[in-house]
Amino acid sequence: MVNEFDKLKTGKLLLASANMLESNFKRTVLIMCEHNEKGSLGFILNRPMEFKVCEAIAGFEDIEELLHMGGPVQVDTVHFLHSRGDLIEDSLEILP
Repeated sequence: MVNEFDKLKTGKLLLASANMLESNFKRTVLIMCEHNEKGSLGFILNRPMEFKVCEAIAGFEDIEELLHMGGPVQVDTVHFLHSRGDLIEDSLEILP
């Protein structure tokens, strides 16, 4: 029997069912950022909030994009997906 968790890999998208009982993830699209023996880290991509980045985070006044609720864990932190790993220290590559 195949364990579905063994199939999880960095950069994969997970689609949550509408029938899922866990309301935090019901009908979500999640991108896996890390998955290893220590645990998993992923972000919900389809839960926009009512706040723009420029309204919520100092130093990002030029960013008019909406913030997204990334998930129910570490809600007091900000993580962001970007394509400038060469400029941002401690970036983790998710998709090459």
